[in-house]
Amino acid sequence: MPKVHLTELTLNKLKAPEKGQIHYTDTAAGFPGFGVVVGTQARAYVLMHGTADQRVKTTIGKVGIISLAEARKKAKTILAERMLNPNAPKALPFEEALATFIKLHCSLKNKASTAAETERLLRRHFEPKLRGRNIHDLETPAYMEIVEELLDTPSEANHAFTAIRTMTNWFFRRKVLKTSPLGGLELPTRTTSRDRVLTHAELHTLAQALDFDQPYDAIVGLLLLTGQREGQIANLRGEWINRQEKTITFPGHIMKGNQPHTIPYGDRAAEIIATLPDIGLCFPSDRNPKRPFNNWGGSKHALDKRLQFKAHWTLHDLRRSLSTHLAELGVPPHVIDKLTDHKTGAGAVKGVSAIYNRWTYLPEQREALALYEQHLSRSAKAA
Repeated sequence: MPKVHLTELTLNKLKAPEKGQIHYTDTAAGFPGFGVVVGTQARAYVLMHGTADQRVKTTIGKVGIISLAEARKKAKTILAERMLNPNAPKALPFEEALATFIKLHCSLKNKASTAAETERLLRRHFEPKLRGRNIHDLETPAYMEIVEELLDTPSEANHAFTAIRTMTNWFFRRKVLKTSPLGGLELPTRTTSRDRVLTHAELHTLAQALDFDQPYDAIVGLLLLTGQREGQIANLRGEWINRQEKTITFPGHIMKGNQPHTIPYGDRAAEIIATLPDIGLCFPSDRNPKRPFNNWGGSKHALDKRLQFKAHWTLHDLRRSLSTHLAELGVPPHVIDKLTDHKTGAGAVKGVSAIYNRWTYLPEQREALALYEQHLSRSAKAA
């Protein structure tokens, strides 16, 4: 860290890096640890403090919003409170708090797919910007600034907000935090119920664009051909597949309703499944083979570039598209709902019937998927 004699004049002359950040230490503050971090787009006053083996970076405020004198005064106050209050909570860097939350909450309390998605959101959006900062010093604006940067993608913003609110509320309930910085706040944006159904031509274009040797494309292919949820396919394991019977049995812990779910698959899906391992995760993460695939955003962006659809679409739209096209082909609602594990639709078996009707409708599901694959073939010819 370069050392400089900070003044209001020299602040604006500090060179910004082409990428990343530079941390300048102030030699004129009269106490150690105070300085300014200069990034490509912003500058902020910071204070490094804590023990030698547990250093924490506290952001005091942005340059231009508060003055240098105000920042130094705030830094002195923080150091004084730490020295005079022996009962003050020990510094807990955000990345350590995140690791604890993932280990003790996500891994133990959530389904594997939910845990993986929560971890993805927190590590992708919050950890890079909050690394080194003491979780006790982070207030509402620190989190909401990150969430608000995602508002161009409302769904991602809402999911990121929910993930960080769950984490901070968890620490508040365990008395680690004195207040819940996001408690009581509503989702940053309202989302409307989607009704996007891919057309025959779009389905054909998508199927033609997929390269099943690529993990993401293989996942999308199975979503297209089976109508299952992303979390189910991303967490698919070889031992769940019965290649002789051409069925997949998803265990309860991976399902939204916490009940096992068995589906058949057709000939086109079998071509993808033939390339998958017999044991272990079929789509492991590149960074950690013990975890399922999680490069959703970048992979979807690359696929969209190849497709160039005029209207926005999501992976979940494939599930709706399969259900809609099967209904158009005359497949009964209860068979569609059984295939997609949809327990609230018009065809869902409910009440007393749900207790006594244990028929799996596997033959009917198999016929429906064969009909759908024929439908996709006809769509290809029509396109």
